[in-house]
Amino acid sequence: GCQLHRVAKGFAAQGGDIVHKSGPLLGEGILSTLTPQPLEKKYSEYSDQELGFRDEHLKGRHMHPGQVAMANSGPNTNGSQFYITLDAAPWLDSENVIFGQVLRGMRVLREIEQMPVDPEDKPLTPLVILDCGVATPSEVEDLRNFKDPR
Repeated sequence: GCQLHRVAKGFAAQGGDIVHKSGPLLGEGILSTLTPQPLEKKYSEYSDQELGFRDEHLKGRHMHPGQVAMANSGPNTNGSQFYITLDAAPWLDSENVIFGQVLRGMRVLREIEQMPVDPEDKPLTPLVILDCGVATPSEVEDLRNFKDPR
């Protein structure tokens, strides 16, 4: 499963740190396999720029809850971390690549948003995505006609 390591009420739920499980680094990206082998330094000593991959499309707008986007630490630093918006987040427009939309399960996302967190937004109870799927052709068509779930 994929753990959600941060839930910021009214903003986003973040996960995808498949390496450290806690979010301090962006996780492993496709270019992680291109770092020098054998490693010249510890994995954690490589910068996000050395391990991340390029932004693919920054024209999406963070307009509503349920949008899925790449988390990053600046331009071209995408790894394995993602976030799911819990509300509109226009300050992220042109900063992060949006690549998905929650089609079913917004009620669950709202329940996640209400879970208790520590002062750094780390959930006090482990939150793990055990299963997700790829949209069918009819769901893709529904997504084209998507309306804000609020």
